[in-house]
Amino acid sequence: MSSSTKTEKLLNDCNIEDNDTLLESNNRKHQKSFKSSPFSFFRKKCLRKINPRKYNDLVWLSKRIISMAGIKNIFPEVGIICGSGLNNLADRMEKTIILPFDKLPGFPLPSVIGHKGNVIFGWLGGKYCICLQGRFHPYEQNMDMALCTMPVRLMALMGVKTLIASNAAGGVNPDLNVGDLMILKDHIFMPGLVGFSPLVGLNNPRFGNRFVSMQNAYDQKLRKKAIILAENLCISVKEGVYLMNAGPHYETMAEVSLAAKLGGDALGMSTCHEKLEEKISEKASEWIAQLINNLDDDIDEGKI
Repeated sequence: MSSSTKTEKLLNDCNIEDNDTLLESNNRKHQKSFKSSPFSFFRKKCLRKINPRKYNDLVWLSKRIISMAGIKNIFPEVGIICGSGLNNLADRMEKTIILPFDKLPGFPLPSVIGHKGNVIFGWLGGKYCICLQGRFHPYEQNMDMALCTMPVRLMALMGVKTLIASNAAGGVNPDLNVGDLMILKDHIFMPGLVGFSPLVGLNNPRFGNRFVSMQNAYDQKLRKKAIILAENLCISVKEGVYLMNAGPHYETMAEVSLAAKLGGDALGMSTCHEKLEEKISEKASEWIAQLINNLDDDIDEGKI
């Protein structure tokens, strides 16, 4: 049985009533958005409260999103999460279907500049992809890590096999410069060390093993492949350790010094909780940080 067939069977096995008739005209256009759909009233009526810790809720939501996108006989193979200011990657996708976050049950609206808040289906590099223009930051969602990792769980339920994610980060390692791309080889999940993990609380083993080992979490084969591709394109990339701070405030110089002593090369406010969720779903992934400033310099909040 193919992965697409397995995914379709999983979603259909949920036996949840789905009267979604919004997409009868979806296949008429290659690119479409639901922002001005005449079916807005019915969509609002269909919105339901989603518990990101409940397996059946997320299976239902996966099915709903696929139905809204009008996808038939194909499921996304690659998942992409665009970090702050990196939404342009989605512009390279072809035959896109755009679903704004505010039309999707359980999806909060991002409040951070540079996060458009769209789920996009389309083709990129010969692969059918699902792309998130924006992510849920824990500091926006009262540190609800399960909610902030919900898109990763949804991607796994839709059949995604490879996840590529990016973020904007501040450089701690003096060898890193503004504009550098850093491929993550490991991370330090500071909120997770004090109990803010998406695996805390209500657990369903169908999501995966909550006692997952995070050793060698970052796929070495994908990292090597990314480095080779970057070299072929004359793009300079480096590898490093990413340290996640809960935010939203930026670090003091003493905290930056501590991060360096702990082995961190770059600092940010996302990614690690998503990586943890991806690891328990046993998907391959690649995580890239774009350095937007050096943390030994004064930070201009207006430019971040």
